[in-house]
Amino acid sequence: MPIAGRTLVADPVVAAPQRPGGYPSGGGARTRSPAQSVVATVFARDCFTCVYCARRTVVLPVLGLVSQLLPIEFPWHPNWKRDVAHRFYWDLSTTLDHVEAVSTGGDWQAEGNLVTACARCQYQKGNRTLADLGWDARRVTGAWDGLTALLPELWERAGRPARMGAWVTAYRRCQQPQP
Repeated sequence: MPIAGRTLVADPVVAAPQRPGGYPSGGGARTRSPAQSVVATVFARDCFTCVYCARRTVVLPVLGLVSQLLPIEFPWHPNWKRDVAHRFYWDLSTTLDHVEAVSTGGDWQAEGNLVTACARCQYQKGNRTLADLGWDARRVTGAWDGLTALLPELWERAGRPARMGAWVTAYRRCQQPQP
């Protein structure tokens, strides 16, 4: 399915089916973010493509730097407020998903429980299981890089913001051929 023209406005997020009786809360388990190197490795492994819908995604550091360089044309909001942030954030940004949600007992840092998801699928899935949703996680092959090849140049043009330096390093490492 081509992604051109597919946006939240033209193709709204469809409510996912609800599990009768609700979903377990997991007793207050909290998700923590794995190390940036792990996140970059998972995204590269999955070719920066959503394992649920096969949508090619763009990593947040690239989107953030584009917003910094072009704030009027590509606005950003820290909470992705819909009437402020560019809708690209909602439609095609790369997110890290726990296949088995941490709140239901999934490991927050095991690479086998981590996959690449587009923001739309991430929000639809929540802490539901793939079986409850009728979804499959499929491994994608290809050469899509989530526009990470542009990251070093964007970072330079934006004045090398410190908050992005670690992401530049993490994506540089996962682009290098492994022995």
